[in-house]
Amino acid sequence: MIQFTSTNSNSPSPISGMLSSASDVALDIMEVGELQLHLARLDAKTALGRSVVAFSLVIGGGAIITACLPLVALAVAGVLSNELDWEPWFSQMVVGLLSTCIGSFVVIIGVYRLRLAITAFERTSTEFTNNVSWLKQLVRGLKSSHLQKF
Repeated sequence: MIQFTSTNSNSPSPISGMLSSASDVALDIMEVGELQLHLARLDAKTALGRSVVAFSLVIGGGAIITACLPLVALAVAGVLSNELDWEPWFSQMVVGLLSTCIGSFVVIIGVYRLRLAITAFERTSTEFTNNVSWLKQLVRGLKSSHLQKF
């Protein structure tokens, strides 16, 4: 014989169980995302540490190129002096001033771009952390409020 059991008013409803499970899954997804961000930061630090030799080679090559620039400038000044019948000191002054202006312009643009790049990463990281915290609070609040209603 089949016996029917009476429903108990204290038993949780299927909707509250489903909402509780969904909020648990959403919370787990957010925590995995947060852990993934921390892992990416650690990997970035590791990559930076490994690239010290590469940066050293780039800096060394740049130093060699920089050391050769006065020779190139003197050669250009010599050509101007010979072709335009300028005094050597005047052609050297013109080449020096033009080189200084071009170099200053490049440095100003580089500093601006570097500052802009660094600032953008900090803002993104901060906003991501704030958003994850807000979503965690939201899911925890939904979980507790739906459990109390049912």
